[in-house]
Amino acid sequence: MNPILQEALSLSDQGFSIIPVEAKKPLVKWGEYQKKRSTDSELRGWWKQWPDAGIGIVTGKISDLYVIDKDWYKLTPEGLLQAKAELHALVPEHTTTVKVKSPRGGEHMWFKGNGRVILGNEQGIPFGCDLRGDGGYIVCPPSVSEHGSYEFVNSIYEHELAVLPKAFIEYIIKKKREAVVSQKSHTVTNVTDMFKEGTRDADLFHVANCLVKGGMTDAVSLEVLERIAKSCDPPEDLEVAKIKLQSARDRSDSRDRHITAEIREWVMSQKGHFSVTNLLREVTIVTQAHKSAARSAINRMVETGELQHHSSKAGIYRKVENRADDIKFQGADTTPYKITLPLGVTDWCHVYPGNIVLVAGAADAGKTAFLLGTAELNMGQQETYYFSSEMGATELKARLGKTETPLEEWGRGVRFKERYADFPDVIQPDALNIIDYLEVTTDFWQVAEQLKQMHDKLGKGVAVVGLQKKVGSDTGRGGEFTLEKPRIALSIDPAKGGGQRIKIVKGKNWARRGENPRGLVRYFKLVDGCRFMPASLGWEQDKEYGG
Repeated sequence: MNPILQEALSLSDQGFSIIPVEAKKPLVKWGEYQKKRSTDSELRGWWKQWPDAGIGIVTGKISDLYVIDKDWYKLTPEGLLQAKAELHALVPEHTTTVKVKSPRGGEHMWFKGNGRVILGNEQGIPFGCDLRGDGGYIVCPPSVSEHGSYEFVNSIYEHELAVLPKAFIEYIIKKKREAVVSQKSHTVTNVTDMFKEGTRDADLFHVANCLVKGGMTDAVSLEVLERIAKSCDPPEDLEVAKIKLQSARDRSDSRDRHITAEIREWVMSQKGHFSVTNLLREVTIVTQAHKSAARSAINRMVETGELQHHSSKAGIYRKVENRADDIKFQGADTTPYKITLPLGVTDWCHVYPGNIVLVAGAADAGKTAFLLGTAELNMGQQETYYFSSEMGATELKARLGKTETPLEEWGRGVRFKERYADFPDVIQPDALNIIDYLEVTTDFWQVAEQLKQMHDKLGKGVAVVGLQKKVGSDTGRGGEFTLEKPRIALSIDPAKGGGQRIKIVKGKNWARRGENPRGLVRYFKLVDGCRFMPASLGWEQDKEYGG
């Protein structure tokens, strides 16, 4: 798959509205994608038409993304000092969030508004910075321009988006209000005719309604209203600001109450993680006002402990299950599952009935060879099902023909099945299940969910699951969350000196008393792409990738 398309799909899965760009300019009419997110089908179509297109992310409410663009490379030394002072007064200097280096030396700082703030684009405030919000977009790595490439300084996959600081929000609101008040107009609708005696009540109530509809918190809304009340002509009583906010909230609550009930009913029917995008689609929530009410309902369920936000994926939640079944350990059988894994992995780690073994491999590093080797070593020992997502009959026969086991024995000892998705549905509870491989190209958070579903499906059997990964990474697609259910997790990479290396990333059930196998590696070579030839005497501590 086109790596840029793959990145675009991954970002879309995280809740961002994606558009294709070239030389920082959209290749499509992108106005509609300020109101609705692009679909996977649209993304695939765009990158088929423009395979070298860059990735644009629509900012503002649709993506809950606000970006501070620091073009400080344009400034004089004196201007740089001023810019740093103004920004760091609003955003602490060492704020940790996603950061992107632009080709010409600028820096983009990504923030989320948590659905509680809506800001538009701003230029030059604070000094030396632009804000990309509603009505804007930014260019995202790995896009390139005529000046070079965009690069993550703090990757979206390793850092959470910080919440846009309250001080920054207040600063922007203040500057906007000052700019509006300073404008001159001869119409009665001009802001200079507002907030005066005779219209103060209606004007404050209108502002309160806008703040509530925009999803801003009561605390921030009240502070904004109080500041406006103080600057009315003449100043309005501060208690009036509280009354106006409560009236706006009461009006909103009556409209939102039925939405809250629908949201709760849908959420309570879910198992595992779900996305807000799916929720809005299935409950048929279309208008911006109703979407805001839905997000407020979700936030309240988070506050009450009924929902939990995914620790690293925006817009992904799970229902909190409070029930816990008793573990009836006294009659449990402690005999390990009778299985042999290639290269002596099971000399270090026991496998028990119901366990998952995860094999994360870089491309062409030997993942399929390991999985076929597992099937070969356990032939006649366990009823074995091998589910393949990429090998057809011809390729499979060619691969098996290179092994030391005759084809007729393979036919008797292993049941080979074609399967491309939804592997939990075909798990045989009491057999050895080999998945080659769990292929997820967009919603990477689903990897951990599918592993959990497999675990729940297993009885006395075991699942050995293959997963793609990047070279040098210990975890496959889905990150560290893929390690939650497996009791053994292995990582296979090309070795720097040639051949391959396998690492025990996780081994919960030690086979040797007092010897933790975690971090052990072994080097090997593949013969004919299927037979293992150890290139080291045994297992040793990992040094090649830093332990």
